[in-house]
Amino acid sequence: MCHECEACRSEATSRSGFTSKMIPPCTICSYEVACEHILDLRTEIDSNLRSIDSSHMHCDWRSYVANGRNPPSWRLARYLISQGYAGILVPSFAREATHEDQNLVLWKWSNWRPHMVKVFDADKRLPRNQLSWR
Repeated sequence: MCHECEACRSEATSRSGFTSKMIPPCTICSYEVACEHILDLRTEIDSNLRSIDSSHMHCDWRSYVANGRNPPSWRLARYLISQGYAGILVPSFAREATHEDQNLVLWKWSNWRPHMVKVFDADKRLPRNQLSWR
């Protein structure tokens, strides 16, 4: 855990964003992803090789922002973006996540390579513009 703030020192508080079993209405989609320049930080070894404090990836960023401070995860993201990375692979920090659970966090994407992310909608069921949401 990060030792910079009280929120990150408390396991319960730092994971509070993942406690609700209720989710708002949403659409679940699959994506076609062909993205280069992804840094793999899924293990301590991966993080340590790059001198990255993995605890900063799962601090409660909301408490930092609420207190007018810059979260360590945001500082890390800005640094990695400046080094040319389009995103990172990280373990899931959700409560009860297993070592198999992971997340792809992207900062740069488009409809084209080398940072392609496209929603899979072969049957054309998703809205084509914002008018569908009104």
